[in-house]
Amino acid sequence: MFLAGAFCLFLFARIAASVAVPTLASILAVASAGLLGLLLAEKERSSSRAGLQAANRALTEQKRALEAANKLLARLEQKPSAGIAEEPAAGLPPADERGRHQRPVVLKHPEAFSEIVTRNPQMLSVFRDVEAIADSGHPVLITGESGVGKELVAGAIHRLSRRQGKFVSENIAGLDDTLFTDTLFGHTLGAFTDAGSVRKGLVEEAAGGTLFLDEIGDLSIASQVKLLRLIEEKEYRPLGLDEVRISDARIIIATNVNLDKKLEEGKFRQDLYFRLTHRIHLPPLRERLDDLPLLVEYFLELAARERGAEKPAVLPELLPVLDSYAFPGNIRELKNMLDNAWSGNKAGPLSLPYFREYLRNASNHNLHQVVQLSFSGGFPTLQEVEQAIVAEALKRANGNQSSAAKLLGLSASALSRRLGHYRESEVR
Repeated sequence: MFLAGAFCLFLFARIAASVAVPTLASILAVASAGLLGLLLAEKERSSSRAGLQAANRALTEQKRALEAANKLLARLEQKPSAGIAEEPAAGLPPADERGRHQRPVVLKHPEAFSEIVTRNPQMLSVFRDVEAIADSGHPVLITGESGVGKELVAGAIHRLSRRQGKFVSENIAGLDDTLFTDTLFGHTLGAFTDAGSVRKGLVEEAAGGTLFLDEIGDLSIASQVKLLRLIEEKEYRPLGLDEVRISDARIIIATNVNLDKKLEEGKFRQDLYFRLTHRIHLPPLRERLDDLPLLVEYFLELAARERGAEKPAVLPELLPVLDSYAFPGNIRELKNMLDNAWSGNKAGPLSLPYFREYLRNASNHNLHQVVQLSFSGGFPTLQEVEQAIVAEALKRANGNQSSAAKLLGLSASALSRRLGHYRESEVR
């Protein structure tokens, strides 16, 4: 019996050591050493008159071994093993959809993201990246579809940077070179015909702080040159002034267009693109539908405070209805949808028919756009129209077949069969 026990403990000790669990290995090794000592003592006692003394020595050694093991176990109870978090991050599920355990994302400054409502792992990972770059002072490029919250993330970067100046935000979509220069750099008295006073530019307003420029994708090449100089040399010149001024504002720019494609088309400068040191991409709402319950509650509570009214109830059936929609307008569209639903709601829970009607109209509008595009050439066949609609759904869902199937009102398996049929038709 002693032999079997000692052998098992010895074997477990070797296994524990091989999987790099040193505390467990040391405990088992100590215990097995004690039992092996007893075994040897038993053998010695049977062949020698000094066996009793040997057994006593073995018992003393075993006692010491067990005391050492107890101390190790006590330390293990007080201090968790490396790589195991004592508490998971708030709201983060312990395992993903495949059952694999996820490492919790622990933020150093969660208060900086208080304006962004999420428990989505992708977004929490974005927050961690934001914390890592916030203090660097280098320019940042934030990409993502319209309505995903790029300005909120830029604001979080500013708060984490501990800059003393203001956070200044501007949407520069559609500005020609003159307006861009005037908006960012300002002008002097008499700089042009209508310049009846001095205007301070946004760069000066953001001194010591952060300047966030949204919708940068369609900026003219001439304006890109001036922006590059501001980022690279920290220099700018107001309209009507020959004097060069220096800026210490941090620059964060954002776009919802594909800048790689703009580079290929020669519409975006490579030197400016590669000067944007840090890059953050925000996922669309359709890729973080697990946040829908939180966002619905948040926007309704916000609206209740603004209206000074009691928040309406949300029927359990509402979330599955919303979950079937791809939200091309992202979080901004969700907020507007909830505001409009409340405005048309007389009393009681929010009306499910309103949401169904909204989603039906939105889907019909998107379908109409696709069919119009398909008719731009010769008259298409029914299969060509169907393929165009499926292709558009996949495009809106960023290639995610499950999301595209929801847009089309199909099951994922039905969409998969259709795609297989299209491929077979192409081979023929």
